[in-house]
Amino acid sequence: RSINKGVCLNMFLSFQDRLRIPWKGGAKQVSFDAIVPGLTIPLIIGIGAINLYCCFIITFATICLLFYVRHSLQKVAPRSRFFFMWTLWSIIYLLLLFEITVPLFELLPEENCILVVLVCFSLFCTFKTRRKAMQNSVLQNLALELESGEKLMGYVEEHTTAPIRDAVSNDDCHMTACRNCRKNVLPKTFHCYICQVCVIKQSHHSLWLDCCIGESNQKFYTCTLVFGACSLFLGANLILTSVCHPVLIFQILSIHFLLPDDCSEVFEQYEMGVSFVISAYSIVFGTVILSALFLHLFFLTKGVTYVEWRSSQKDFRTSLSNTKDFFVRNV
Repeated sequence: RSINKGVCLNMFLSFQDRLRIPWKGGAKQVSFDAIVPGLTIPLIIGIGAINLYCCFIITFATICLLFYVRHSLQKVAPRSRFFFMWTLWSIIYLLLLFEITVPLFELLPEENCILVVLVCFSLFCTFKTRRKAMQNSVLQNLALELESGEKLMGYVEEHTTAPIRDAVSNDDCHMTACRNCRKNVLPKTFHCYICQVCVIKQSHHSLWLDCCIGESNQKFYTCTLVFGACSLFLGANLILTSVCHPVLIFQILSIHFLLPDDCSEVFEQYEMGVSFVISAYSIVFGTVILSALFLHLFFLTKGVTYVEWRSSQKDFRTSLSNTKDFFVRNV
């Protein structure tokens, strides 16, 4: 007999409620989605460092796992912090293992210092992105009070930045009601189904940062992507040129630019295998961040957000469907 889903859910909730750590002033409850990434990532790195085949298999399995978790959490717990904790644990493990396993005598102190500075800048921009995300939300009690034009402009002057103030100052601009939460919102304000709030100039909801990207934190979000991609690719290059045979590409002002040439011996020692795996992890993670950066810059150059672009694509598909139905019905 199969176990009832309600029983499984109650068991899971009971286990999560009892998952606590000792803390000053009383035990603190630890969420399940905060611990799973911290246990999964070192297991992935440890298995992938055995040999090259395990590295390829575990990389493919990790990508499939993240897609499956994304699909599952979208239905069960869309507000889960799983992906944000995965990002945070990844940064901790990558930097820690870099300092432990990579032979630092083959690196210049300046290279190690630059990497640490880039990681710190990335973490700072991440913190500011999440912090400023709260300024994008439309508060319900204030939105309900903004009925006259004077109150609207007063709210805009106090709570928004120059682009939104310029947009609202137009004569043809007026507040509209959100279809989901029935709030009076500013132009180009969209409802986030994950945060359950209206976000001013919402670009998208970032699962990896667990916050909405909107008008107030777009700059810090862009800096987060830039510094994150630079730190990951720099760390991967430093690791591969240390554990593999490097080749000199070019030299500028006594600064050598190297690339890995032969990595056939990296799995002869387990520590070198760990270094190779974290470099591959950094390349995959950095590629995802770089793709998100290019997509974000593309929408900025077009002057639209991802939500607006997706809505236009939906309207385009609807137009094609209506045209097809018209000709099919009239054949």
